[in-house]
Amino acid sequence: MYQASADSGPFRLNPRGQFNDEFETPIPLITPEGAKPFPATGYRTLDARTNFFYGITGITPGMAMRLTGIGSQYLIVMADADKNYFDGAKTYKVMLPKDIPEANFWSFTVYDNQTRSMLDTPQRYPRAGSQSFPSPAAEADANGVTTIYFSPTQPAGVKRGNWIQTDPAKGWFTVLRLYSPLEPFFAKTWRPSEIELVQ
Repeated sequence: MYQASADSGPFRLNPRGQFNDEFETPIPLITPEGAKPFPATGYRTLDARTNFFYGITGITPGMAMRLTGIGSQYLIVMADADKNYFDGAKTYKVMLPKDIPEANFWSFTVYDNQTRSMLDTPQRYPRAGSQSFPSPAAEADANGVTTIYFSPTQPAGVKRGNWIQTDPAKGWFTVLRLYSPLEPFFAKTWRPSEIELVQ
């Protein structure tokens, strides 16, 4: 799910390139001495800064630093496992392995890819996560795996907290946020699945 190059997977962006080091211009490393830009790699697969600031209009050092248990990390998904952009009329799912690496909470939010605003649907809050407000918390299965569905209508047998409503007339993208991310995130030992089309 978390790769950036065109030939390695549909997930496109973590601003620091945590799951792929092929970004030309990730945002600078923030240190006590100040901002330290990464050197150019000599090839261009994605301008991470431009993409990041399209969807996120503010930034704090805690979003850009590699600090276990502090700040947050945003993982932005714009395409499914087959490299197709998300279609609001279709059903997709993603599986989060057990022990989601966060010390505070995690959350998926769905956005309108034309406005960058949260997707406006009858569900009102296009999100799923570990918190129980403003919608029920997502629930893991007996193995500790949490599956989240994205679709215009709630799939049969899927609990409300594990479903985010989409608009059949619109495309969308989603952000997985980890608040106070833990070491398995940075070490890449915990990885969600790709977001897959449900046939």
